[in-house]
Amino acid sequence: MSITKILYVYANNYEVGGADYCLFKMVYEMNQLGYETIVLLSKHTSIVELYKKHNLRVLIKPILRFQKTSNPLKLINYLFGFCRSIIFISRLIKEYQIDIVHSNDLLDFTANISAKLTRVISVQHIRMIVKGVLKVFLRKISLRFSDQVLAVSNGLKDLMFHKKDFKVIVLYDWIDVDLVGHNNITSNIREELHINSDIKIIGCVGRLEHWKGQHVLIEAARIVIKKYEKCVFLIVGGTVKGKETYLHELKKLVSNYKLEDKIYFLGERKDIANLFHQFDFSVHCSVEPDPLPGIVLESLVNNCVIIGANGGGVPEEIDIDSTGLLYEPKNYIELSEKILFLLNNEDKLSEMKALTSNSVLRKYDKKKIVTELNSIYRALLNTKLRKCNY
Repeated sequence: MSITKILYVYANNYEVGGADYCLFKMVYEMNQLGYETIVLLSKHTSIVELYKKHNLRVLIKPILRFQKTSNPLKLINYLFGFCRSIIFISRLIKEYQIDIVHSNDLLDFTANISAKLTRVISVQHIRMIVKGVLKVFLRKISLRFSDQVLAVSNGLKDLMFHKKDFKVIVLYDWIDVDLVGHNNITSNIREELHINSDIKIIGCVGRLEHWKGQHVLIEAARIVIKKYEKCVFLIVGGTVKGKETYLHELKKLVSNYKLEDKIYFLGERKDIANLFHQFDFSVHCSVEPDPLPGIVLESLVNNCVIIGANGGGVPEEIDIDSTGLLYEPKNYIELSEKILFLLNNEDKLSEMKALTSNSVLRKYDKKKIVTELNSIYRALLNTKLRKCNY
């Protein structure tokens, strides 16, 4: 029996984020199961070194993903680039005799169109939530050009698709901090920042862009510090290309509130797992529905209780009052109340912390999810084989 070949396609950004790591873990596990995998990325970023470390084949080509624009010249250029991307991917499918094309996100549908044009199996992962007319358009594209659509959470599925959309199923991501290298670096953040042992540390990890909501945390921190002085807030994450001004806005907000000695910006770090172990608890503060933020799972798997914004897939990740708390997105007053609750209830916090890791590993079990993905591929291959024989 010939080896099944899978082409994974992701028009990635310059910043390495959760979707990059999720794709890498998926490719690694499928390769371990005996599939022949090829990854097509649009940009050469640090994630490529992880693929190379494990001898996984990666191709780099500036493929385009869907973009909104009202500029006629940009639209024309985009349409030409869009067509070139489809032609390139289609040729790649034929050259490597690909059996399955798996795109890594909602806007990577050029891969799924290419798969349909070349009559190979088409799978699309959905890791993004959009609204309005764009949602209607992209939903139709996904259902039209994919044999199977994989939503990363029930929250995303409910917001993006209809109940009658039988092609859509939920497939969770899983956490593997050792594989992606987040567990390899140690540090002592108290020593680094000269934080006394009696000071509580609240962490917030994520790329710095408006929808991630770090400004909401700063507003909440201002209220918290007035009532509980012995705490600091650490904001961890790098800026996004083209959106660097958001960091300046955050720093200006901190300066206006005179909180420079209470709120620290640590930038992009490699010692994320180690930091979670040093936080007393962490905060997720996205102002838009977050499909299935990996940072919530990573916090929990590292025994760090988290307060999360109640939207998207976050309520599926957190066991309320057991491993974390929820608050309404953008509501910094409610967030401040949740933070103060944990600061003032050490016994409850310790009780919750003891439940975090086992809870997330049980629900987001790697072996179970990998087996499910393998079953999806096998079912699609068998269906195609039956059609060919018929």
